[in-house]
Amino acid sequence: MNNLDKFYNGIVTQDNKLRTTTYSQLTDFLQNPSSSVSSENLDKLIDGLANWVNSSNFKVSLHGLTVLYLLVNRLGEAFRPFVPNVLESTVSRLGDMHDDVRDAAQDLLLALMYPASSPSFVFDRIWPQASTHKQFRVREGICVCLQRLLNNYGAKSLQLSKIVPSLLKLLDDSNAQVRDSALTTLAEIYRHVGEKVRTDIMKKGLPHSKLAMITNKFDDIHTSGDMLPTALNSHMTSSVSKYGVGDEVDHTRPPRNASSSVSRSRTKGVTSAGSSKAGAGALSEDMFTKSFDQVPKIHILSGRDVEDKLQHAMSLLSNSNTDWEKRVQEVKVCRAIVLEGGANYDEFYTSLRQMETAFMLAVKDLRSQVVREACITIAFYAQNLESRLDHFCEVILPSLIMLVSNSAKVMATSGSTALKFIIQHVHSQRLIPILVEHTKSKSNVIRRFCYELIESLLELWQTHDIERHVTSLQQAIKSGISDADSESRIFARKAFWLFSQHFKQHADALYETLDASRQKQLQGELSNASSCNSVNSQPSSRLPTSFNDRVDSAPHTSNFRRDGTRSSARGRLGGTRTGIISSGYGYLAPPPRNMGRSSSTHDLPHVVSRPIPRTMSNRLGESSRSTAGSYSSLPRPRKPSITSSYTDHVSNGNSVPPKRRTSQSQRKYLLPMQ
Repeated sequence: MNNLDKFYNGIVTQDNKLRTTTYSQLTDFLQNPSSSVSSENLDKLIDGLANWVNSSNFKVSLHGLTVLYLLVNRLGEAFRPFVPNVLESTVSRLGDMHDDVRDAAQDLLLALMYPASSPSFVFDRIWPQASTHKQFRVREGICVCLQRLLNNYGAKSLQLSKIVPSLLKLLDDSNAQVRDSALTTLAEIYRHVGEKVRTDIMKKGLPHSKLAMITNKFDDIHTSGDMLPTALNSHMTSSVSKYGVGDEVDHTRPPRNASSSVSRSRTKGVTSAGSSKAGAGALSEDMFTKSFDQVPKIHILSGRDVEDKLQHAMSLLSNSNTDWEKRVQEVKVCRAIVLEGGANYDEFYTSLRQMETAFMLAVKDLRSQVVREACITIAFYAQNLESRLDHFCEVILPSLIMLVSNSAKVMATSGSTALKFIIQHVHSQRLIPILVEHTKSKSNVIRRFCYELIESLLELWQTHDIERHVTSLQQAIKSGISDADSESRIFARKAFWLFSQHFKQHADALYETLDASRQKQLQGELSNASSCNSVNSQPSSRLPTSFNDRVDSAPHTSNFRRDGTRSSARGRLGGTRTGIISSGYGYLAPPPRNMGRSSSTHDLPHVVSRPIPRTMSNRLGESSRSTAGSYSSLPRPRKPSITSSYTDHVSNGNSVPPKRRTSQSQRKYLLPMQ
């Protein structure tokens, strides 16, 4: 019995210790794509897991939500008949006092909407109960769920005109958090739908003060440029009295072209977020770099001026009662100080330590404009201060990572873009444990993005910057290869091959601990990469697109060294990033990162042009007949790509290097190991 039925006794039991043991085994089972999720008692198993969710022990409740989330993603639409069985218990967990449980409940609700069923199928069933629930956290949580739903699946996935009246009632809720959440949700609907919402609300006969509060919120969004194309172009579409639903919408599945999908903008990773063609509301790296010098004019005459200005900014940013426009202005002043050469004074770095808490509050601000300017300033500091910003980044990194899963696209993309600037420029080993820790997050969006950052980190950083945390990286990559999220697994597999270029022995050891299916997937990733890289491809072709663009085109401000301390990504990689070499015999693993030095600076260009010796051909033939998925049997590459770092050695402008004998050390590197 190798299916879910073997966990039956552990699921239906009331013994919490046995439940904990079963949870560990069950999660490993569900995270293995090759495991069978068939069961003759599936309905009883799901009811048993629903009892876990209802448990008074928050750990058991969290375990139940996690297992159900994994099971829903494995079963897909086959879970649809069981959705009503778990809705009530999941909604009740929105009111749990523990953040982890509430977050897990949110994730499960979205999973029940897709892939298990559809947003309207789930939300229409839970909204009446949740919006009037006696616990304020449930009322607040369902508003947050609606915000995430809109950003994931778009406004056409629901009939929003039926929801707005209930949201207006929540504006009079006795709890301030519920009132704020309801107002934010109305603003999110307006951002997606447009003026139809304002018109409908004005017909409700609301008190003047409440109506003014709502319209001011709408005006702020409209003037900030956060409106989506679906709202801006709403007047061009056929008018529908009940906004949020179009005649062409199929509610059996979320719309594939939801323009506001936060998760999609993040899952494309470095390339998509760095593209200048970012979706409406999203911020790209080009937008960041163009905003770097959009600051007020100031004058710096001494270190005391720097200290006074930063202290003033800190006092305003730390006070949540300060008008948001003033806070935005002070964040811009922080950039202006660096542009005017303030970082050349010692007082700047003393005050920067004190500014860490203020920036953390700015990143967590409810105003998207404040968050956006804070993230732009952090990215600007990272680009210009580099390793001198290491402690600041260590403090601010967790807040930025949590921002990635925010329901507002402008906030989410601000955080993700700032993180990419940090990984690009601040090569501090202190950041690695933070990234590794967040790969264990319950949010698949956060896990996915952290694996993407780890991949970029392994691509761009030098070995000595990461060698202290080789064990934790090894474990994180291993977990990522088995992650429940498919895109997280893809990033983890890419990270594995980059990891192997830094630490070959650790990669070998990791590979041997994987089962045959995981090994096969890794080789498949290698196969996909080899089809996109030729033997003579430039090393930079392995770099993510946006990092290449940023290295080449990012503007550098004055007063800072841009040479020597941090070379470009291409220069650092030199000839070691040769891509994946393919042959008719099989796939060759990437070459070791640290190549043995030759006794001659002119030998290597000559050596790599030699044909493959017959002995190597024989060994390659043997490798093609080895066991499928065998990592240790892969031969070493026959030659690295010739890059600019090699051609620099050619003297007097000669395009052909002088012929030399092959050194013994080169033969040892070029010939495959026995």
